[in-house]
Amino acid sequence: MPDGAIVGLLAVLLGTTVLVWGATGLGALISHGHFPHPLPFLSTAPAIRHLATAPNDLPGAWPGTPAGSLPSPAAFWLTFFALLAVALTLLISAATARAKRRAAHSAAVRRATVATQPDRPWNEGEAHPGAGPAAPAPHNAPVPPPPRRAPGPREGASVGMPGRLPAPVTVPVAGDQGASADRASWSARSGTVPESQAASAALHAPGQAHPPSSAPSSAPSSTPPSPWTAAPPSATVPRPGGATAAGWARAGARAGQFGSGNPTPRFTMPPSGTVCVFAPEAGSAARRALVSSVIAETKSGPLVVVTSDPFLWDTRPPYRRALRFDPQHVTTEGDEDAGDTPPPRGRWAPHSGCAEPVVATARARALLLPTARPVADREEQAVRALAETLLRCWLRAAALDGRPFRHVARWATGGSGGGSGGGSAGGLGSVAGHGPGNGSGSGTGGGRQEAVAVLQSAATAADVASGDEPWAGQLQAALLHASPTLDAALGRVRAALGAVAELHVLAACTPGGPESALDPEALLTGGTAGSLYVLGRSGDGRLREPGGDSGPVAHSAMPLLSALVDDVVQRAWHSSPQNGSERPLPGPLLVLDDIAAVAPFPTLPQLMADGTAQGLRALTLLRSPEQARARWGERAVHSLWTTADHRAVLGPLSPAPLAALLASVGAAEYAPQPGLGEHDMLLLPGRHHPAELPQRFRITAPGA
Repeated sequence: MPDGAIVGLLAVLLGTTVLVWGATGLGALISHGHFPHPLPFLSTAPAIRHLATAPNDLPGAWPGTPAGSLPSPAAFWLTFFALLAVALTLLISAATARAKRRAAHSAAVRRATVATQPDRPWNEGEAHPGAGPAAPAPHNAPVPPPPRRAPGPREGASVGMPGRLPAPVTVPVAGDQGASADRASWSARSGTVPESQAASAALHAPGQAHPPSSAPSSAPSSTPPSPWTAAPPSATVPRPGGATAAGWARAGARAGQFGSGNPTPRFTMPPSGTVCVFAPEAGSAARRALVSSVIAETKSGPLVVVTSDPFLWDTRPPYRRALRFDPQHVTTEGDEDAGDTPPPRGRWAPHSGCAEPVVATARARALLLPTARPVADREEQAVRALAETLLRCWLRAAALDGRPFRHVARWATGGSGGGSGGGSAGGLGSVAGHGPGNGSGSGTGGGRQEAVAVLQSAATAADVASGDEPWAGQLQAALLHASPTLDAALGRVRAALGAVAELHVLAACTPGGPESALDPEALLTGGTAGSLYVLGRSGDGRLREPGGDSGPVAHSAMPLLSALVDDVVQRAWHSSPQNGSERPLPGPLLVLDDIAAVAPFPTLPQLMADGTAQGLRALTLLRSPEQARARWGERAVHSLWTTADHRAVLGPLSPAPLAALLASVGAAEYAPQPGLGEHDMLLLPGRHHPAELPQRFRITAPGA
């Protein structure tokens, strides 16, 4: 039996039980003025069986209830059928309302599909896709030519019921008009409508007649009006697919699409906000074209690019001052004989700034995120907390004592950190050689106790005044933790720092001087068009301790990249004008290509949700919702996709997988969509404009 039939049968049985019990009580209340007592609800099933054979024997149906308090058979059955009529009326009303909502949704989806269909001329006698069914023509009757309609908002608005104007709606006040004009200007830049139409749409004053398109201006205006002009409030105009200037622009675009042969517009990055893109089947060429076009059109402001594709570094814009953090040498040094001398690889110490407790805590959380399991049960939370305590204490101890980053790796393996010279990897071979239980024990190794001594001697008055346990005591208590949990936590730390065993990675984490050290603060506040490229190899699996039975053999620099990107985001967040910064500098644009596999950082959900309020922009590319959940937990789709200002899907993708993807991310209302080509992108309405329709864009590489 199907599940729906089982649920329906249970609902009928439960409803019948409630009706019989309620009719008995209400009938008695009407007849005698009081509710019968006792009238146990659990005795209703035997009462129904008795009434099925003796419909008028109520005392036999309710043997535990005094017969004088029960209603007469006529009162009982009248009350029963009255309640049944009320229940049926409510059910029919609910079903009718649901059917109307589904019909309205289907009509909206059909209009959206028509708006995204490729252009083609309409044949004689063929109905417009948005119009209702045409009346049948008499047999052998001549087919009249289609009426000539002037383009304009009336035609865009007629994609509903022909012969009627849509209901008038009040245009929002000037506060909302600015956002609408912003989107209209973006539509003009991306090619959705001509720029003159978008500007006139943003400038068109509500309450005035729209200028007829049958008498266009013969010469363009020498001084085009500003698209930021706001309309006076409380004016009333017809609604052509949206009550904003962007709605007028989309209506004009749809009116000009049918028969005009306009190509699919080219995608450009929105002037503000965050964009989350799912690319489940997109190859490297499609992702490269999208990222390259966004980088090429960003002319001002800081730029941060996170990727595993060295092509993006090789084709960086020549007008930008570019730096790179490439600890695993994904890019090449260039051909000096041909005059190609790119800037040297920058170096960044992961414990820089960790003398501040807040920075040390955030840095440890970012380094350990690639090692975390997606399901955070009680045991996982305990291991995460212990590993974070160990790593943040070691990071702060190294920063307070002025030690290089290799000492943190030595403390994690239980070796001595007393040696100060060298910089060789001789003491770091243990990072890759230790197994899961090696070097953990009770944590009484000389190196770890040295870190405790550094924290104890460096305790400041602020630490004592805070009332919290001193960091030296926290580290000592963590090292004396139960062995299984301590072994797992130390394994997480060794997995996060395993790449330091390679000499070139260790060199990238050890700045030799100010000329080679990366300074994220200078990138954000330098006032020039600087860019930072963070490059590394991609990997989807959770990082495990090097040398373990289930862990990968090769080391991964993913934790180091995650820590650097997280530090850049937090510095940009705190230096924004909204947080008290006196310098009105442009906010950075973060281009995060396959970020879950290259450098997943913990503050990405906060960036996607609230970065716009801080003046930050971000383009985040993810392969699938499952990849996002594996890094940021079960609510990753909500924290990354739903809360983003703009949401998109990158092709190629056939209609069935596209519908399944949209349903899995909570966008099933846009599911009936044609398939996406190799360089097509479907942009869905964002959280600030949920009533808008999906738009399709073409992804073209710079110079194509």
